[in-house]
Amino acid sequence: MAAKLEKRYTLEEYLELDNHSEERLEYWNGEIFNLSGSVQTTLKSK
Repeated sequence: MAAKLEKRYTLEEYLELDNHSEERLEYWNGEIFNLSGSVQTTLKSK
């Protein structure tokens, strides 16, 4: 079974996304989380 690789974001990438996002984002250890509402979802790279 192959491990699923997820993109890790740099702080600079997070800041760029956060500046252009209409939703509230949080950065933690290379991952970006959407904090809108009560459910947190990890942003996935395309």
